Amino acid sequence: MGEIVKSTEIEGLVFERNHFFDTGEGSRILIPSEGSLFTTIVYHAPKKNDEWSYPFFALHLSGDDKLTYINPPLNGGKIIGEFVDCRANSPTLHKRIRIEFDADPDVSLKIPAGVAHLFMNLAGVVTRNEPVLRWDPEPDKLFSPIADILNVSANAKDEEFPVVRPHRYVVPLSYHQYIASLHRKWSERVKVYPVRLVIKDKSYYIIPKEYGSNYVSKFTSNLSKNSI
Repeated sequence: MGEIVKSTEIEGLVFERNHFFDTGEGSRILIPSEGSLFTTIVYHAPKKNDEWSYPFFALHLSGDDKLTYINPPLNGGKIIGEFVDCRANSPTLHKRIRIEFDADPDVSLKIPAGVAHLFMNLAGVVTRNEPVLRWDPEPDKLFSPIADILNVSANAKDEEFPVVRPHRYVVPLSYHQYIASLHRKWSERVKVYPVRLVIKDKSYYIIPKEYGSNYVSKFTSNLSKNSI
């Protein structure tokens, strides 16, 4: 774990200091974080009125997120995050918090597996994610090897959030590299990541209708045949 800059009311949800080189006034070369094995970059394209918010909470069971917000939103305001602890054995189970913070490339936000998260005011923001993948021989029943995401409505009440047991064991570098190689292959054929909802223990994958009715089967086929 890196140096903790700021803690929150949810156990393990913390801001950590990044490693970087100065290259001039206000310029940085970001160095991979300790324990980071691969990186993804996300750009949140502006929409009408420069708004950009997620309509669902996202919940992952097989990996921690570590997010660095490179630049501020186009409106110059703060980024808003809502979090709900869904971990079965956590002392802060179903604790729900809302925090506002500035984009800062010098720090990253670590979100443990099993903590649902939703962000608002991201228009124009670039984020670096350094996920740490996990594995468990006895995965939670809500885990999907096809797509490790479980979405919950932004308007859900506290008691509507699931109670889950995230994966316990960090996988080796070779597996992170394998997943990164699969992502490159999938990106050539699969251009949108679906929303996954679970209703009465059954998974439903939702995608924009312009991608066609057979898109989800194409997505799940590409992922499931490469899953372990």
